[in-house]
Amino acid sequence: MATRQQSQRRDLEAQYEQLSGLSKETESKLVNLQSLLRKLAYFNRATDEILRVNSKEAIIRQQTTLKTKVSKAYGLIELIQCLKIDAGESDKTIDEWTSENNGRLHEYEAAIEELNRRLLDEEKIQREIERQEKIRQEVEARALIRHEEEQAEFEKRAREEKFALSLEEKNEPAKWPEQLQIKPSESRMVKEVMKVTIPKEADFVDSLLEKFQLLKAVEPLDPQSGQMAAKMVLNPSPGVRRQHGVQQRESLGGCVSKIQTGGNVM
Repeated sequence: MATRQQSQRRDLEAQYEQLSGLSKETESKLVNLQSLLRKLAYFNRATDEILRVNSKEAIIRQQTTLKTKVSKAYGLIELIQCLKIDAGESDKTIDEWTSENNGRLHEYEAAIEELNRRLLDEEKIQREIERQEKIRQEVEARALIRHEEEQAEFEKRAREEKFALSLEEKNEPAKWPEQLQIKPSESRMVKEVMKVTIPKEADFVDSLLEKFQLLKAVEPLDPQSGQMAAKMVLNPSPGVRRQHGVQQRESLGGCVSKIQTGGNVM
């Protein structure tokens, strides 16, 4: 009998020690939870300022800090719930305690959500900036390609026009300088003079008339022939024209022939 009583007493003592140990562990976890909640309140004070500054790096750090501590707090709440169950507390008591402490974490969860929204907004803005930059680069690239194509086409047309012009210049008869171009008054004078001096040589008259520029070029090359031509053409006296007619024809004819062939008339 005494032995049974001693055994029961030892069992009660063991149960008491167990309950006492659970109570101490629960108390320790509660202290840890309170410490964690205080830290959350402290760090969360910086959230508004971080959102105002809008630094992506600071937002990420703040979000990480709060999320880590909130997650740890929920872990402690769950552990304390288990300790309370083992201690024999009623479900109602445990539920009330849980609801109270979960509510204390809602403020920090809201701060985490706000930080997350800001990050998403920043990412959205950054994606839009990158999209616009990509569009700008594509537009510039297309404009550059179009400019290069237009420049190449312009240069091609310029080469073709230059080539065509060179062909025209090769096939075109040489043009006399403006000061050597025949004038209507000069044409009439040549016809009049040549018909008086050598009326039978119509072909020669036409040839001289067509190449009258050569006659105008005679004087600087052969002053004597030039002076004779001037006397014959400008002198209104038919006698003077007839006097110098044959000599003038031969002299001018020789000059014309040499000028046409590139010879020296001197």
